[in-house]
Amino acid sequence: MAYTPDEGELLSLQRMIAYENMYLRLFTDNHVEDVTESWSDFTEAAGGGYVQKTLTSGSWSVLSNQGDDGVARASYAKQTWTFTGALTSDAIIYGWVLVGVTSGKLYRVAIESAFTPTGAGDFYEVTPVLELRSRAT
Repeated sequence: MAYTPDEGELLSLQRMIAYENMYLRLFTDNHVEDVTESWSDFTEAAGGGYVQKTLTSGSWSVLSNQGDDGVARASYAKQTWTFTGALTSDAIIYGWVLVGVTSGKLYRVAIESAFTPTGAGDFYEVTPVLELRSRAT
């Protein structure tokens, strides 16, 4: 069954991404998903040439028809970190977060396969996606 997200889902998502710029940050804690966390619960990557990225609010793409799963999605262009060496204390990257630049609110956490940059030229890529879906309980 095909489903197109309703007007409210799309409008809410559009307002969310227009509200503020977001930081895209990599974290080095091995987290279990927990919707009650805030950015202060994470440890940001450090060293190896790592710097957070700023995603501008006007550069997201919102698609109105996302296929059979009924999820409204906003996506941002792929972001790449190219490291100059290992992270501080040979830390491991476990995923990424989107944090509001002005609000400091945590918008999205993606826990991915662990990655350890070890030398110059190692890279890590992320295509940020925000999803919004309403559901019956």
